[in-house]
Formats: sequence, structure tokens, C-alpha cells
Amino acid sequence: MIRMLMCLITTTVTSLIFSGYVFAGNYEDGVSAYKNKNYKAALEYFKLAADQGDANSYGYLGDIYLTRVGVERDYAKAFQFSKLAADQGSAIGQNNLGGVYANGWGVERDYAKAVKYYKLSAEQGNATGQNNLGAAYQNGLGVERDSAKAFKYYKLSADQGNADGLTNLGLMYFSGWGVERDYAKAFQYYKLAADQGNALGQTNLGFMYQYGWGVELDYVKAVQYYKLAADQGEALGQSNLGGMYQNGWGVERDYAKAFQYYKLSADQGNANGQISLGAAYQNGLGVERDSAKAFQYLKLAADQGEALGQSNLGGMYENGWGVKRDYAKAIKYYKLAADQGDANGQSHLGYVYLNGLGVERDSAKAFQYYKLSADQGYATGQLNLGRMYQNGWGVERDNAKAVQYYKLAADQGNEVAKSNLIQLCSTPVLRRYCGEQNNQLASNITNTNTNTNTLQPSSIAQTSTNAQPLNLPQNAVNRNENNESVAVISLQKQQKRVALVIGNASYTSAPLKNPINDANDISQELKQAGFEVIDQRNATLKEMNRGIREFGDKLLNADVGLVYYSGHGMEVKGRNYLIPVNATLEREDEIGFETVDASLIMEKMNTAKKQINILIIDACRDNVFSRSFRSASRGLAQMDAPAGTYVAFSTAPGKTAQDGDGRNSPFTKNLIQAMRKANTPIESVFKEVRKKVVEETKGEQTPWESSSLTGDFYFKVAK
Repeated sequence: MIRMLMCLITTTVTSLIFSGYVFAGNYEDGVSAYKNKNYKAALEYFKLAADQGDANSYGYLGDIYLTRVGVERDYAKAFQFSKLAADQGSAIGQNNLGGVYANGWGVERDYAKAVKYYKLSAEQGNATGQNNLGAAYQNGLGVERDSAKAFKYYKLSADQGNADGLTNLGLMYFSGWGVERDYAKAFQYYKLAADQGNALGQTNLGFMYQYGWGVELDYVKAVQYYKLAADQGEALGQSNLGGMYQNGWGVERDYAKAFQYYKLSADQGNANGQISLGAAYQNGLGVERDSAKAFQYLKLAADQGEALGQSNLGGMYENGWGVKRDYAKAIKYYKLAADQGDANGQSHLGYVYLNGLGVERDSAKAFQYYKLSADQGYATGQLNLGRMYQNGWGVERDNAKAVQYYKLAADQGNEVAKSNLIQLCSTPVLRRYCGEQNNQLASNITNTNTNTNTLQPSSIAQTSTNAQPLNLPQNAVNRNENNESVAVISLQKQQKRVALVIGNASYTSAPLKNPINDANDISQELKQAGFEVIDQRNATLKEMNRGIREFGDKLLNADVGLVYYSGHGMEVKGRNYLIPVNATLEREDEIGFETVDASLIMEKMNTAKKQINILIIDACRDNVFSRSFRSASRGLAQMDAPAGTYVAFSTAPGKTAQDGDGRNSPFTKNLIQAMRKANTPIESVFKEVRKKVVEETKGEQTPWESSSLTGDFYFKVAK
């Protein structure tokens, strides 16, 4: 470029140098504004620099149009500018374009093209591109899975100090993926990431300190790093910090604080937090015992495929805690857990097979599952395997092996195993199986428990007290809606969101005051939160059905679907119906012809098979329609949320809600306020709504929710 300038006449040289000065100033001002999160100003500076042909400015423009608060999201422009930057060789643009293809933003998702652009970026030395390319190789996205190459690119990224690269490289060393396992090096890289404030690096570093891997065990430092991560909202850090408080490791034991951190974690959809929170509710640790809530949170974890959640949920079904006893479902969840190698689930299966609970009694299978559990070091499995050997159940009697497994369980503090060991070794005819050490144990300790003939069922295990107290830190690579690991990219993933908002007020026989205001205000909030909104006001039956069909079609190409309804609704024979303004409800057996069955909306959501679906119904106002039908009741019936769905009612099943004296109903007014709080999980949003509505109505109205979400959702995210 310098040589070209030297060949030009003087006036041209002067002009180009001046132009370059302006371009450089605009670019630098844009970067400064971007770093200060003044994205509107950054947008203007980068536009000016881009008009001068600066490739990196195009890259920044693509990023701003896609993800930054204060600028209307535009997938087409994001793709356009990222492509312009990439085609000019900008490493920033190439990395961002890879992210566009990896996530399907404005283009069809194409992992192969994502890898192509990540690779171009990485080859120029872009640290984020190198990290993303490593993630693609690690997870086999667009390329054949290759841990060695993943390690290579993580290392290149980490060597530049990229925090995500450092964390991922630490995980490779910790897990022995693509490199020989080395806890000391894992610790080293986690520490570097943590010192940059990387939340997952802090969580993983806390884990290393807790177990003494690669560093001397130090509970106080473990708590320190978990706390740093938890304060940033990192869900696994919150769950693990709760475990430290529950057990009094590095801090004074405090069940209330343990519960607090478990709840924060669970409300973000973290399975570890959900399991620990469920156990806290079941055992009354830091909160009043509540088996129904325990079941609720364990179910959420189990539905994410978390093995310990599945085995604990099986225990709830087996014992009828928080749910009707159901041995078939208990076995189903035990089996799911056991098939993943969960020792708790394997021990449970041994118990049900030995006792014939919901299955035909089978001592051989009982022995098989107890053996699998015991071989993982699970104390209850070792105890029960000892009983199998001692009594010859499902295996040839072998007192020496009985002693062996009792001793293993006793060494972990299992009191029943200790009692059984003492009794066995105190019996003269059996002492020869015990060895000198166990005979001495029998001589020195008084047997206080001689009831050894009953096998012990497994209790509800907790992530903080099980054989694996706190689950291993998860991979620092993000996950997509199919729970597939995807690259950590410089563009924050934004979901494509679609909503249907219906407000019905102009009923002939029972008009309402607020549904139009409610729907208008909710629609506005949703649009600001990035939703494409289908609006319907005072809709007829035909219009409502057409709107639901349009919503279903759009949801097929979206990530998140939401339906909000405000107006009259009624329950008949356990089904909920939303009432159009032109409904003529004269006969109970014709209600299906005049109204919209709420389950139709659920079916549309289920057909689309998206991870996040939300149904909000403010339709429980007391009305004249339900009074004319014998099978109808006040309020609406409970609706269980199918997988990936969050259902919210303005009041509890069977109760009525207030229309309100102000602009909005109490429910919708408080929902709007809660939605505006950035970085708040949807579970916390509706908890806040419930609290405010109960206060405002003096306990007469309690909003109700049902959730089976397996992903995280925030109405608004602050960058």
C-alpha cells in the first residue's frame, strides 16, 4: 500500500492520507464506544469507517446488528456485514460469520461453513476463532470429531490469553481429551481463566481446590472461587457453593444459605441445582419439608437426562413422596439412571428386584445391580451386596465376600454395615472369615443394631452428599437447543422468538375492562424483548383459530414460542377453553364448537418440538358462561406442561382472578414489571409476579405455574 501511494501524484497522496486518518479515528472511536457498551454510537462510527472500506468495521457492524442492546436486531444486516468483513479477510468478520452459520442466524444452519470461516479466522491468529474451531473439533460439528485438533486450537487460543480458550484447555487436561491427563496443568489453565474473571474457570478452579486435584486440598479457596462464580450468576458455581454451605466445608454449616444457592442454580435450569434443591425440600434442609416441591425439582433434573435426578425421582415414585406411588414409573427412572452408570439408581434397582416391587422377584438381577453399584464405591450398594453374599441370595453364599463388602461400606461411615460386620465377626463359627482386624473391631465395639436381615433401600441422594458429592464441572463449550455442544463465539446467541398475543374484552353478555390494555402492553414488551408478535384483539372463533395456525407455522422456524391470552376462559370436565368474543354458549355439549380448547395451543407447540415454549393465560375471571353449565367450575383446570414448556396462569386451578381497577389486571401489571428486569430467569420472573399479586390482592389470588423447561430463558438480557 505504501508503494502504491508513493507512485501517485502529491495531491492524491495528501487526500488518501487524510482519508485514512478519518477512517482510523472513526474505527478507534467505534471500538471505544463498543467497549463502553454505547452501541448506538459505536454503530455510527463503524458505519463511517466501513464506508471507507475498513473490513473490521464491517465485522463489528455485523455483531451489533445481531446482539447488542439498543439497536434493532437485523439478521439480514448481520449476515451482510459479517460476509463483507469476511470476504475482505477480516479475522473478526470470519469468526462472526462462522457464528452466524453455526447458529442459523439469518441463514440456514451450516456447520461445515461455520468451520470454514472459523478456520480462516483461526489461521490469522484470531483467538476467539481458534477457540471456536477447537470446539467444533471437540464436538464433531461440521468436521469429524478430533480431540487432538481440538486441543491444538484451544492451546493456540489459550496462549493468547483468551479466557474461554484457557478454560477449555484446562478441561482437556482435566479429562485427558487429546492429551495425557494432567491435573496440575488443568489447574494452571483454570487459574489463568479465573484470574480474568471467567465464571466457568472460577467454578472449575473451585472444584480443583475442593478435591485437591492438581493443588493441595483447600475448602476455603474452593468456597472463594465458587463464590466469585456464583456472584456472576454461574449456575454450577451456585450449586457447588450450596454444597459447601450444606456440609460446612470451608464455611460454617448453613442450610439456609445452601438452600439459597441451590435455588438460584435451579432457577436457571441447572440440573445439579435442581437435584440438590429437591433433596433440600425432601429432607427439610434450610426450608420447610415439602415433598411436592421435591418431586417438582427432581422431575426437572430427570427430564434433562441427569442420572442422579432420575434415580432420586424413582425414589419419589417408589415411596409415594410428593406423588402417587407408582412402582412402574419408579423402575423406569431407576433404569434410566442405572443405564447411565448411576450407582444410586443401580442400588435402587437391586432393591426392587429383590423385593418384587413392580416386577417379578429376581435375586439374580438384584445381585447384578448391587454389584454394579458396589463396584463404583457406593456404600449402600456395598452394604446390600454384603447381605446378598451372606445369605446366598442370587449368588452362592460367601461369608468372606460378605465381610469384604460390609467393611468397604463401614469404612465410608455406613452404620448398618458396621453393625452387620460386628455381628458377623462376633459369631464364633464365622470369625474365621473376618481376619484379625475385623475380629478386633467386633471385640471392641458394642453391637447396638442387630436387625441385619433387611436390605436397606437407597435414600434420596444429594449431589453434595452422594459418593460423587458435587458433579464434575461441565464443559465450557455452550450447548444449543438440541443439547449439542456448540462453539463459544464472539456473537452471543440470540433466539428467534415468535408470539401470539390475544386480548378479548367486548363480550356481549360479560364485557371486560382490561384485556385490550393487557394485550397491548404485553405485546409491546415482547417486541422489545425480540419477539415477532402476532396480535389479535376482540377475536372471533375463526380469527383465533387462524392466529393459532399462523403461530404454529412460524414456530417451526423459531427457537422460542409464546402465547399470551387475556379474556374469558372456562373449565368444563377438566378441559380449559378460551372464549372468543362471538361465542354463543347455550349447550354444554357444544362448547367445543364455540370456543378454543387450550390444549390445541399446546399441540401446536409440541408439534414444533422446540426447547422453549411459554403459555400465559390471564383468563380466570369469574364469568357468567361457567355458571350456566353443570360440569363447569370457577377458574381453570390444572394443565401439566409437556416437555420444553412453561405454563403460567394468573391464578391457581379452580380459582378466579381479578380484572383489576387500573389499566391492567393485577397479574399482567406485575408480569410486565418483572419482564423488564434483565438477566432474570423465567422461573424468577413468575415467582416475583406471584409474590406481588398475592400481596396486592391480600391473598385472594395466587398465580400458578407448571414447568418442564430443560433450557434457560430470559425475557431480556443485558450485555
